Amino acid sequence: MHGANTEYLMLAETGNFERPMMAEWKRGGFMNEFTKKIVIGILIAAVFIVCVALVVIGQRNIGVQGLFTQLLGLFGLVGLLWLYNRQYK
Repeated sequence: MHGANTEYLMLAETGNFERPMMAEWKRGGFMNEFTKKIVIGILIAAVFIVCVALVVIGQRNIGVQGLFTQLLGLFGLVGLLWLYNRQYK
């Protein structure tokens, strides 16, 4: 047999019913440290761009809705600054 059936038979024989790929993921085997840093950097950059966009969009909208949009973007930027400074305590 090939595919998933073989995988489950192997799991039944060993008594470990956790899928091997999930076990590998939990051990952190799919990403090394360099890849993790790259992915985290991309996520932080995306959050930064979204927060700056919220501030700019909120500035264009006059009223309470624009104010809250700007505040949401500002809180996001302050949160990113807190995350950055947290590692240098």
